[in-house]
Amino acid sequence: MDDDDGYHGPSSPYSWSGYSVGVGTFNGERTIFDSHFDDGITSEIEGYVIDPTSSRACRDCHNQHNADTTINIDWANSAHGGFILQTTTDPDTHKYTVTETEGAAFVHYDFKGADRLACQRCHTSTGFKNFSADPSAYDPINNIFAATDKQREMIYCWACHSSNAGDLRDPGVFADISPYSSPSARISAVPDLEGSNICMSCHSGRKSGQEIFGGFDAHYLTAGGILFRTVGYEFDGQDYSNVIAFAHDQIGTTGNPDMGSNGPCAGCHMKSDDGHTLHNLAKSGTTVTDITAYDNVCSKCHADKASLITMLNNHYVGYHEALDVITALLAALPAPVYYEQGYPYFFRQAPYIYPNAFTAWPDKDTLGAAFNLKLLKNLEGAYAHNHVYTQRLIYDTIDFLDDGTVDGASVAATLVSAPDALAYLGGGSRP
Repeated sequence: MDDDDGYHGPSSPYSWSGYSVGVGTFNGERTIFDSHFDDGITSEIEGYVIDPTSSRACRDCHNQHNADTTINIDWANSAHGGFILQTTTDPDTHKYTVTETEGAAFVHYDFKGADRLACQRCHTSTGFKNFSADPSAYDPINNIFAATDKQREMIYCWACHSSNAGDLRDPGVFADISPYSSPSARISAVPDLEGSNICMSCHSGRKSGQEIFGGFDAHYLTAGGILFRTVGYEFDGQDYSNVIAFAHDQIGTTGNPDMGSNGPCAGCHMKSDDGHTLHNLAKSGTTVTDITAYDNVCSKCHADKASLITMLNNHYVGYHEALDVITALLAALPAPVYYEQGYPYFFRQAPYIYPNAFTAWPDKDTLGAAFNLKLLKNLEGAYAHNHVYTQRLIYDTIDFLDDGTVDGASVAATLVSAPDALAYLGGGSRP
C-alpha cells in the first residue's frame, strides 16, 4: 500500500512497533476493527470494506487535518450505512459502539456476483461509481470489488463523492439514466437536478407502470418516480398532472422559492442538522414527532409546523388504510389475487411461495392495480413526496377494483368502513 495514506491495521506499518509490517510488536489498539473491517466469512455487515490497494483509503472518507467525524457518524446512521440505528460514544474513552440491523438493499444478496450484474449500479459503491462516470458506456463486467468472499459493499462516501471535500459525482439528467422509456414526454421533462441526479438514478424505479407487460415490479423506494410522476400505472382517460400549488419538485432549485441548485432530493433530505443521515423527520414508531428540516425547507411554504406534522400523521394512517383496502379488493376478485411482502408478491393461493405465483392476469388494468399496490407498499413516504399524484393512483386503483369501472361513482361507498382512507382521499371525490 502507498505510504502516503494507509490505515491502522495488520497491513499498515504504523501499527507495528518497528514501523514496518511484521517488524516488532503489532499494536492492536490502533486498529479500528469494530467499524473499519468486515469479516469475509459472513454475509453480515460488521464494518467498512477498505480497499488495501488504494492510496486514498483513509482520505476517501476523512479530512486527515480535521478529527471531526460528524458526517461519518451521520452516514453510519443512514440506510446507506447498513441500517445502523444508533451510535453511542463513551465520553471518557471516546470509543463508540453501534446498534445495527442489516440493510436488505446491500446484504440480501451478494450483489458482487456475476448473477447480480444488473443490480450493481445501485446496490454497490463500485457499481455506482463506475456507472456515474459514464452511464452510456457503463458495463458491470468491469466492476472490480475490494470486498472479497461473502463481504457486502454498502454505499460508501466515495460512491456519491469524488473527493473528501464533498465534490459530487454526476450521472446526468434523468432522461439519460432512466431504466425505462415511458411515459417519454414526462421523463424527458425532468430537468437537470445537479446534486440530486445521484439520487434519481437509483430511486426512481426499474419499470414504469406504462411498461408493465411481462412484469409488474417497479422495484423499491421509487421516490423520484413518484415526485416527477413517471412511475405509476395510470388508468386511461384520467388526469395525473400536478395541481398548481404543488412545488415539491422545485425544492433545492432556483424555482419558487429559490432554494439552491442541487434539486429536491438533496434539497429536502440533506437540510437538517444531521443531513448525512438523510432523515428529515423525527419519529416515535410511525408517528412523526418533529420535522427536523422544517426551518430550512418546509417553512418556505408551510407556515405552521404543528399543523404540518398533524397532516403528515393523518396522511400516513389514511394512506396505509387505503392500501389495505386495495389488498382486500384484489383478494376479493373472481380469480383472487393475494398480496404478500415477498417475491413474487402476488399469489393465487396459499402457501405464498413461488410455485403459487399469480400469473393469469385477466387484463392490463388488473395488472396495473397490482403494480400500484406493490409500488406504494414499498415507498412509505409517497404521500409526502407527491401527495396528489399518489392519491390519484390510489383512488383510481380502488375505483377500478371495486366494480371494474373507473368512473368515480363507487369509491365513497367502498370506503365507508375505512374512514381514514376516505378522509385521505378527499371524502370520496377524486383528489
